Amino acid sequence: MRKAPARRFYSQGLTKGFTLVELLVVISLIGILAGVTISIINPKKQRQVAEDGIRQANLQKYALGIEAYGTANGSYPTDANGDGEPEGADLATFISKIPKDEPTVGVTYPYTVVADPPSFGVFVVKASDSNACFKYRSTWGRIRECVSPNCVGDTDAC
Repeated sequence: MRKAPARRFYSQGLTKGFTLVELLVVISLIGILAGVTISIINPKKQRQVAEDGIRQANLQKYALGIEAYGTANGSYPTDANGDGEPEGADLATFISKIPKDEPTVGVTYPYTVVADPPSFGVFVVKASDSNACFKYRSTWGRIRECVSPNCVGDTDAC
C-alpha cells in the first residue's frame, strides 16, 4: 500500500496576501503617525489663534467706527450708564453692531472714554492667553497686544 502524501500547511493557492503580524505592524505605524501629526497640529491651539484673529478684526472695526463718530461729531460717544458700551444719538450710523458674544458667547469689548484729553479705549481678552488682551487707545491710533492688568481701564499703559 502506498502512503498518502504529507499535508502541507499552506496550499499553493493561498500564499498570496498579508499575514496578521504584517497587518498589525502597519496599523500600529499608522496610529503612531496619526498621534504625532495631531500633537503637532494641535487643533485647540489653532482654533484659539483663529478666534484671536476674529477678535482683533472686530476690535479694529469697532474702534474705527468710534473714531469716525468722533471725527463727525467733534467728541467721542459717552458711556453714561457705565455698562462699557458707547452711547450717542447717531452712533448706529457709524457702528452697525457693537461686538458682543462674538466670536463666542461671553466675549465683551469694554469701552472707556476720557474727557480731558478727549480719548477712548477698547479692549478684548485673547482666546489663546487669558492673561493678555488686544487693546486700542485713540491716543495710539492702533491695536496693541497687552498683558493683564494693563487691559482694564482708561490707562495708556500696555
